[in-house]
Amino acid sequence: MSYIVLQISDIESRMSEAERGALEDAGQEGGYVSRLPGIIVQVTAVVRSKVATCRANVLAPEGIPHECLYHAVTLCRHALLASLPVADGYVDPRQAEYRAANEYLDQVASCAVTIAAPDNTPVNAVGVLYGSERRLCF
Repeated sequence: MSYIVLQISDIESRMSEAERGALEDAGQEGGYVSRLPGIIVQVTAVVRSKVATCRANVLAPEGIPHECLYHAVTLCRHALLASLPVADGYVDPRQAEYRAANEYLDQVASCAVTIAAPDNTPVNAVGVLYGSERRLCF
């Protein structure tokens, strides 16, 4: 499976016009787009660490597994929108989606979700796990 580098356009494609407008109206210098690169770096690191936690997974040199794109974008969008001021008593309707993204990544870390090896991975880099020990790696 291919690994991808998370892009600003990936996050923007999941945001509504109202969300973009609210972020622009919040008066952040440079707009919300100026904050996305830092958020992308942080979320990419979280996803990669979750994938690496399962010893059966093979990490590509950079990026995240394509299987994790939806969940990574959810975390990025949540980090961005969570910075908006909200009225007292407001409950974020996307909280369930955020929790589900974290639960998915926890499943990746516990090896409950299989992540395909990156494209161009040598056959001998992928092994079979017996218990927690890698076997048949030559």
